[in-house]
Amino acid sequence: MTDPSQDTAGPGGHTAPVEAWDAIAALYDRHVAPGEAELATAALRLAGLSAGEEFLDVAAGPGGLALPAGRLGARVLATDWSPKMIEHFTARAVAEGLDAEGRVMDCHALDLPDDTYDVTGSLFGVMLVADQAQALREMVRVTKPGGRVLLIAYGNPEQFEALHAFISAAQAVVPGFEGPPGAHHCPHRTAALGLDHRRQPDPRHARRRSHRHAARRHHPGARRDGPRAVRR
Repeated sequence: MTDPSQDTAGPGGHTAPVEAWDAIAALYDRHVAPGEAELATAALRLAGLSAGEEFLDVAAGPGGLALPAGRLGARVLATDWSPKMIEHFTARAVAEGLDAEGRVMDCHALDLPDDTYDVTGSLFGVMLVADQAQALREMVRVTKPGGRVLLIAYGNPEQFEALHAFISAAQAVVPGFEGPPGAHHCPHRTAALGLDHRRQPDPRHARRRSHRHAARRHHPGARRDGPRAVRR
């Protein structure tokens, strides 16, 4: 087992060891993921996901996109490098009777064949890894020609209060947890965010400041500045 206090980068350049994600998996599944379901469903519809299509969730956590995709009738594979996150996803998928599978997998080197999925997506997942470009290349590689790659990410991490609250909470469990590049935790932000328990960050801020983007594979004009479905 990796000592998270000593190692803050895992295989493929992750910004925190797998133990950090395992440690927060249960609370993330219980308190964070349900609040993202409405956004995830809207984004999947923006990407044009249809019943019967093959959908891949990359850096899925407990299934932020995978569960809504399954509820829309897609055949789903959720991947994450945290075994505990996949355990929580699998339990929910089985309980709901979804056509879904979970596998432990590094998003920098997906153990999947080329040109397999109609839609490949990531909800606040790929944005949290160090080599985001490599993860995106892998997402494109496994997507069918003419398929869609869906990304949901925050704006500037330094200005996103809910993200800093999440990092602070994670650091209380795993001191070695750093969060995504550009979002290094500053102690003075903890007090400013109300983590002394006098107030809690409003989760609606996350929805207002999130950037949703659905794009056709290989589209050269895909923008990164808001919700948008780009088609050939």
